[in-house]
Amino acid sequence: MKTLKQIPILFSVIISLSSCVSYQYVTLSSNTPVQEDGKFKIESDSINITYSFYNFGYLKLEIENKSDHLLYVDWEKSSIIIDKESIPMISDKEYFEGSTSTYSQSINVDFDGAIYKNPTIRYLPPKTHIVQNFPLDFARFMTPEQLQPGVFTNVQSGGSGKSYAFDEETTPLKFQTYLYIGSDEGGKSMIQEQNFWTQTVFQTIDGQLNTYPNQILMKKTNPTGAVLGTMALLGVTIYLVNELQPDDELPSSTFQP
Repeated sequence: MKTLKQIPILFSVIISLSSCVSYQYVTLSSNTPVQEDGKFKIESDSINITYSFYNFGYLKLEIENKSDHLLYVDWEKSSIIIDKESIPMISDKEYFEGSTSTYSQSINVDFDGAIYKNPTIRYLPPKTHIVQNFPLDFARFMTPEQLQPGVFTNVQSGGSGKSYAFDEETTPLKFQTYLYIGSDEGGKSMIQEQNFWTQTVFQTIDGQLNTYPNQILMKKTNPTGAVLGTMALLGVTIYLVNELQPDDELPSSTFQP
């Protein structure tokens, strides 16, 4: 029975060894001040544009047409710019190529193109709005080298961990959104550019903290922890096989058919 009482302790050790996951709560700043609700908002007489972030690196765009005219957003002409590389905002674009021929007339035809699962242009009738989400595929868990330029603080309250503060020059992550908005009624097109950069990074093993619309959450599993957890599980299995006797009683909470 002594061995059975030790089982919860042994499995607690396994869980602690195998759950070595680190989280980074990345707070973003912008040339547009953050609102009280944590979102970045640009307002004009004709249009409102709201930028927010969520989950493991997603940008959420909300665009409201306040005018009495039809507007449209051209996603193919809109981009996210990172390290001078332009990434089109349109998603689910697939390229194809192939060839066909006719035996009777000896004609060969090669073809290629692209398929858009989502529309490249979204229209906004007067007094309407749209919401579109974009993955930030370039957002990765930051290395110690990337965090080194930041001002370090050891945090012990509100979640224990390490906090790093940056300005626009020392930030490890900086990107820009380039939004193309046009009008079908003779109006001029609008180009909306917005800069974002990492203001703070809070690194912790606590993945249950609240996130805000100006934050993205990134995580990384420590491979050493996974290996140690597997080794511990194997060791516990061998230990139990050797220690448990056939007449040992199972705990009363164990399910028995």
